[in-house]
Amino acid sequence: MAKKRQNKVTRARQAIGGFLALIAVGFLVMSFYFGTDLNNLGPAVEGEDYTLLDTPLTNQKRDTIEVIEYFSYRCIHCKNFEPFLEDWLDEIPENVSFARQHVVFSTSDELFARTHLAIQQSPNYSSLHNRLFSAVHDRQKQFTDVADITSYLEDYDLDPNEFNRSFASTRTDRRLTNNRSRQARSQLTATPSLLISGKYLISMNNGQPRALEVASELIEREKNLKFRSLP
Repeated sequence: MAKKRQNKVTRARQAIGGFLALIAVGFLVMSFYFGTDLNNLGPAVEGEDYTLLDTPLTNQKRDTIEVIEYFSYRCIHCKNFEPFLEDWLDEIPENVSFARQHVVFSTSDELFARTHLAIQQSPNYSSLHNRLFSAVHDRQKQFTDVADITSYLEDYDLDPNEFNRSFASTRTDRRLTNNRSRQARSQLTATPSLLISGKYLISMNNGQPRALEVASELIEREKNLKFRSLP
C-alpha cells in the first residue's frame, strides 16, 4: 500500500515537473521569436540594436524624421511584423514620415517591388498590401508575372487599368532605380529592417518589439538634434 502511494507521489511529481518544463520551453520559444524584448534591455546600443551607416542617406522628405521599412512579400518575418508595425505607427509623432520599400536583392524581386510601387497609388493600398502577403504565405500563390498579380488583386478592388499603367510607367521606373540605389547604400542584409533618418539601420536580431522600441528611442534622439533650435 505504501509502495503504491509512493508511486502515485512520484508520478505526480513527474507530471508537475513535465508541466513546468513545458512552460520553460514555451518561454524560451517566445523569447527567441519575439526577441529578448520580454526583458527590459535598456537604451539602444550601437552594434547590437542598430548599425550606424558609414555614409548617411539624405532624407527624401524635408522637415521630417524619415522611417523606411525594408520588406519583401516573400518574407514570412515581414508578414509577422505587420501587426507590431501597425500598432507602432499609430503612436509615432506627427513630424515622423513613414514609407515601405520592397527590397530588390535579385532580378526575381523586381516583380514585387514594381507591384508595391504601383499599388501605392491605389486608395485601397493597405488592403492590397495585406492581400499580397496573404496570397504568398497563406495561399502559397506563385506569381510569375504582372498578369498573375493583376488577376488575383482584381477580386480585391484593384483597378486593373490604373494598376498596369502605374506598373509600367516611367515614374515607377525612376522610383525603382532610386530605391535600388538607396538600398545598395543602406548596408541592408536582411528583412524586415528599419532605417531611421537615413543613418540608423535596425535589424530584428533582438526581436521585432525590441526593434520598434529602439526605433522610438532613435526617433527621439533625432528630434532633439534636428528640432532643438525650434522654440
